[in-house]
Amino acid sequence: MSKTEKTAETEPQAAEKIQEIKTQAPEKNELQTKHDEMKDAMMRAMADSENTRKRAAKEVEEANRYGSASLAKDLIPILENLQRAIETAPQAETQGVKDFIEGIDLTRKELLNTFERRGIKRIEPKPGEKFDHNFHQAVAQVEDHKIEPGGVLQVIQSGYIIHDRLLRPAMVTVSKGAAQEPKVNTTI
Repeated sequence: MSKTEKTAETEPQAAEKIQEIKTQAPEKNELQTKHDEMKDAMMRAMADSENTRKRAAKEVEEANRYGSASLAKDLIPILENLQRAIETAPQAETQGVKDFIEGIDLTRKELLNTFERRGIKRIEPKPGEKFDHNFHQAVAQVEDHKIEPGGVLQVIQSGYIIHDRLLRPAMVTVSKGAAQEPKVNTTI
């Protein structure tokens, strides 16, 4: 067979192949598009799954960290009542009364230790400390020449935080500065 005979014989086959490729091209493009869409959907599902996992881990961490906040809010008044009982107890003359007061103090200390282990801390600003609206609640403003305006004068009720979250603000009175002397016009 000569070269021209081979070429004549393969030309119809080549034309047939070209036609076959042309008819397969739209199908291939359609399959490629479906493949790309499915790959995109899979990547989105994987990202959603990862976000859900991270969110759940964060929620578990917060539950572990702040889960005792509700119980702590309920126990704070009990702690303060124990403190008041100790502060107002009369000087005991009998051993039985002394032991009773000591028992109350030990209970108060144990509750404080439990709070500390759970990350619960008392907020008790010192006189003159700057008022911080994030941790303090002003219940009154009083004129005072000793403490700068905006400084804490007195703590009425202690506040509490758990880790970095406020459980209850400290209730305080705040200085609004000394009373201003009225100016007298001396010019006539």
